[in-house]
Amino acid sequence: MQGRIRSAVLLVLIVSAPAFPAAPGRAPADLAVWNAEPAASLSEKTIAGLEKLPLGPVELVAPINGVASAQLVLSAGEAFAGPSATVTDLTSAAGDVIPASAVRVRYADVSKTYVPLLDRPLSEAKVHPIWFTVTVPRDAKPGQYAARAELRGLEKPIAASLRLDVAPWRAPDPRHWRYCVNVLESPESVAGYYKVRRWSDEHFRLMEKSIEAMGLLGNDILGVSVIGRNVFGDDPIVLFKRSGGKYVPEFKYLERYLDLYEKYCGPPKWFCLQVWTYGMYFKGYGRDGGAVEQQAKSVLVHELKADGSLAPLELPMYGDPGSEEVWKPVMDALRALAKRRGWSEDCILLGTSGDTWPSVAQVAFFKKIAPYARWRSLTHGCGCPKWGTSSLARTQPNGMVAGILEIARRIPSTRPKVPGSPLLCNSRDHVGSAPAAYRGLAAATSLPPYGYEGYCWKGLDYWTYTTPEGTQRNALNTYVAFGNMVGGTPRAILHPGPNGAVPTVQFEMLREGTQEFEAMLDIREKLDLLYPRPTKTYDAAELYLDRAIAARDGTFRELAIPFYFDGQEIVVLQPTAPLFNTGRHVGTGKIVSGKDEEVVEFAVTINDDRWVRGGEGKYTLRLKRDATEYTGTFTGAFANRDLKDPRPVQGKVIGAFRKGGHQVVLPSDRPRGELARRCDALFDELDKLYGTDSKTKAQGPEIRSLAGRIYQAAAEITAAAAAR
Repeated sequence: MQGRIRSAVLLVLIVSAPAFPAAPGRAPADLAVWNAEPAASLSEKTIAGLEKLPLGPVELVAPINGVASAQLVLSAGEAFAGPSATVTDLTSAAGDVIPASAVRVRYADVSKTYVPLLDRPLSEAKVHPIWFTVTVPRDAKPGQYAARAELRGLEKPIAASLRLDVAPWRAPDPRHWRYCVNVLESPESVAGYYKVRRWSDEHFRLMEKSIEAMGLLGNDILGVSVIGRNVFGDDPIVLFKRSGGKYVPEFKYLERYLDLYEKYCGPPKWFCLQVWTYGMYFKGYGRDGGAVEQQAKSVLVHELKADGSLAPLELPMYGDPGSEEVWKPVMDALRALAKRRGWSEDCILLGTSGDTWPSVAQVAFFKKIAPYARWRSLTHGCGCPKWGTSSLARTQPNGMVAGILEIARRIPSTRPKVPGSPLLCNSRDHVGSAPAAYRGLAAATSLPPYGYEGYCWKGLDYWTYTTPEGTQRNALNTYVAFGNMVGGTPRAILHPGPNGAVPTVQFEMLREGTQEFEAMLDIREKLDLLYPRPTKTYDAAELYLDRAIAARDGTFRELAIPFYFDGQEIVVLQPTAPLFNTGRHVGTGKIVSGKDEEVVEFAVTINDDRWVRGGEGKYTLRLKRDATEYTGTFTGAFANRDLKDPRPVQGKVIGAFRKGGHQVVLPSDRPRGELARRCDALFDELDKLYGTDSKTKAQGPEIRSLAGRIYQAAAEITAAAAAR
């Protein structure tokens, strides 16, 4: 594939009679026409020297049913009006045709940090990138295609060859990608920027482009606000109206929003109801906890008045008198809504917990009125210290069961993969505004040692807008200071256009990079089918020791101890203290006796941490198993560096037993074959471009070359797996 890319035909510069009058489209005397990689960061300051590069063809590589972009740049020392471009049909030597309608031509405005791709040429600029984005039809034949791009609007027209390599791998539609994507759409920002009434026909029309963009990225998690003034803004779409002397929920705008979402994205894999936010509960310990425990007295929502206007409304706090009468009908109706649309109730999440979390009473309230709903948590780790394959393993000390866990920073993950409960990464400090960073985001967050199953919290359309009071406002993380989790998170990778959002260069690079990593996931899955790794399955247990670890503020926290049985031997997987930014908590263990009532002694070492101070805990557990559950007690001591003597601890043990619950991959010398070795090498190359040591600055042909070889390998290994 790499050799094929290099064998491209030359660009042809045609000098002929002008297609348009020379004025006002006269070209500057120092006009340069040149190639730039789509992941390159371009501005008037960064193009120096690039315009002197040799002129070549406009090259693209894409899979069947996939997408690819390339750009051609015109620049000069003075501002000039940019030309328009047209493209002919793409044809192959075999006579196959991809229609010109599959190529979208757009014009980049590099004066913006997040570079918008506009449908019309810029009227005045020194740099005019012209973008060609090809969406390959699902019935296209693989091979090399060529087309002619013609630039008009200058003194003399310019023609360029466009060359597309279509790889034989067929990409799934984005809504069927295995890679998990969570981007954030902001109804408040759209209404505020365009100054239209919230939930009006015009508002929904303007939001449509944003929701379409969610579909192009394969968004999986749809969050909608039930409460006002939360971390995502002030735009609850579940409203309340007064009827018969009480407040009842109104879902007409939510239904319309979901119709739009399903049109472009399909049914959401996870449907998160924003019912909780910082400020509703603080506990004394922790960075975000405040000095004392405190709880809000009411829940802020929006009332839909008889005249169609919206007004703030305070309803009883969850668990307070009268709250069940209000909130149970809401959750029952949302559950029925999901069922009516053919969604499983398992997709329903409550959100969004953070480094601090809902109170025990608030969690218990929702467990009573909606026992099927799990929680979503965005945290550095301490807001979701427990994680495992069972619901018990993911039941936090406050009682909430985590359904999705999103980590704020790109730190190595030691948490297990859980089907139906993905582990995502915000990667908030590692992604700035460089297009190359977006091109490699999926790989950078998912390759070892990070190992995340997707990315999250990338704002699509959180545009800053002017409020009626004349102040500048951005809705994300403004009403509520959500720890420091937003950080460098992009607020808008779409640009406000004349009729709604338009894509940016960063958006297209994110889209293409996610597609490429989807191919890598396909390769990895097929490799496991072709070359299965030998494994051994053990019975496993997950135990939780209440108040076993001394925390920084002098309180005690829970300790999780997962282990599996190998005959009469017990092997500790990794005892863990509450995680905060590192996974350095380790431990060892041995069995003392293996009778019906096991006495197991564990020695746990905890490295110094910002939440758990260094020391050593030694515990004796007395366990008794009843069917699939463990009960028991523990006694022991925790020696903290700040304490002269070990601090005695004791408490109860709860746990779950799972037959065949842990699978261990055994070493194997089985030969994997040339194709497998080539695929392994692709992972290594991807890691060099975007992984641990990379600063994600790759912008050149190596990106396109690697993408072509990944798509080619995905096709070959798919064929091999089908033949097997």
